[in-house]
Amino acid sequence: MQATENGADLPRRIGTYTVERELGAGGMGTVYPARGVGGFHPAPGVDADPDAEAPWPATGYSPGPSLPS
Repeated sequence: MQATENGADLPRRIGTYTVERELGAGGMGTVYPARGVGGFHPAPGVDADPDAEAPWPATGYSPGPSLPS
């Protein structure tokens, strides 16, 4: 693992995906952009491991404007 800007540990891989950085975190969990995830529809579910020690889903990335907080 490597440290993020806020000092938290960043996994190098989640399943078969290489984690690039932490995009954000909140009540639904932490979002990591990862190499190897793709798709043609808005946020398609492409993989998941609900039985992992830390369960995870992988979805495609859909660029868009930031939501106000």
